[in-house]
Amino acid sequence: QRAPATVGESGPTNSFGEAPSDLDNDLESGLPSHVTLENTKIYQIRGPLFFASAQKFVGLFDYFEDPQIVMLYLDQTVLSDYSAMVAVNSVAAKYTALGKELH
Repeated sequence: QRAPATVGESGPTNSFGEAPSDLDNDLESGLPSHVTLENTKIYQIRGPLFFASAQKFVGLFDYFEDPQIVMLYLDQTVLSDYSAMVAVNSVAAKYTALGKELH
């Protein structure tokens, strides 16, 4: 049985409330020049994304309260079917409609 995708955040502290690690520093160094961890919300998705988890995935995001810049990392996610791609496109469309940047 597949577990649904989960989300974590990175920012001034990591998801454990600790000071940023070298991984956090590497992440920040790869951001576009106008993006910092202080003005950005980062979603790190883990686990498979497929038809059974797609709706939950779309509901994970705080579209209205998130800052202008949102980073979505799917490097630890497997997009298992077409509904996974539709879900990712839906998230992108929602942020775009609000005038926010999704990277």
